[in-house]
Amino acid sequence: MPLDELLETVVTLRGRIEAHGNALRTSEAQTRYALIDPLLRTLGWDTSDPAQVVPEYTASGGRADYALLGKNGRPAVMVEAKKLDRPLQDGLLQSITYCVAQNAPYFCVTDGRRWALYETFRQVGLDEKLITSFDLLTDSPEQACLKALALWRSGVAEGKVSTATKPVLDTGTPVAPTPQPPTSNAGETWVGLTEVPTERGTPLPREIRLPDGTTCVITSWGSIPIEVTRWLVAQDEIPTSSLPLQAASDSYILATSPVGPTGKRFANPQQFGEIWLAPHGNIYGVLRKSQRIIQHAGLDPADFKVRLAD
Repeated sequence: MPLDELLETVVTLRGRIEAHGNALRTSEAQTRYALIDPLLRTLGWDTSDPAQVVPEYTASGGRADYALLGKNGRPAVMVEAKKLDRPLQDGLLQSITYCVAQNAPYFCVTDGRRWALYETFRQVGLDEKLITSFDLLTDSPEQACLKALALWRSGVAEGKVSTATKPVLDTGTPVAPTPQPPTSNAGETWVGLTEVPTERGTPLPREIRLPDGTTCVITSWGSIPIEVTRWLVAQDEIPTSSLPLQAASDSYILATSPVGPTGKRFANPQQFGEIWLAPHGNIYGVLRKSQRIIQHAGLDPADFKVRLAD
């Protein structure tokens, strides 16, 4: 898969969302045809070949919108599709049910703009099953490409699902995310990371707003330290000489390799250049971890805000 082709597709889809968003918000079929199918094809999935992709795959008394097949001909990734801008959370439990029934190791939920890929059988809470997520509008085209590579067919077929770990796209001057105003509706509020409630029943986060005004759509608590670290690294606020950042005597939050002080590797580490993040934990843990990272960079966690679901 030529990476310049993937970048071109991402840029095309961004324009399509902006030009035809109103129509795509009314139709799942149009969203699939205009947004989801083109990205899958560019990632190596021939959506017309039943040996690779089975639409409307019957599973556990229902139908998954897509089954992406592995080398053994069995579903490797179940994909649940939504109309543009529909909440992704609406499809998560249904996707898990399909995946468990078919022994599919991964599931993905997308509205064509936002994509979230999860690991089915990891024995943790739903938030911590998240492998990667990206947004074609709020991520830069280059960053969306790197994250989308987790769904590259060759990798999925080999059971190697991960985002790219280096800036493999040579596109000249990097394109920074365009700062966007908050997309919340009237009455919705943003709260600083130090003010987010951590009790049971707290709504999931929908967006994070960074100090420069950039907003990112997020789908889980585990996304918060990832987006915080991504932004701080892009701003050169975390020199490698200041690492590791230790969480406890037996664990690191940030380090220059994905290995803790006891030699144990990070679980599902995220890499940003030369810096590795151990992102996972419960709601309290990821909020505390995010605050530690921000404070380590010499900034105020109150300047990083999240918007919670209704």
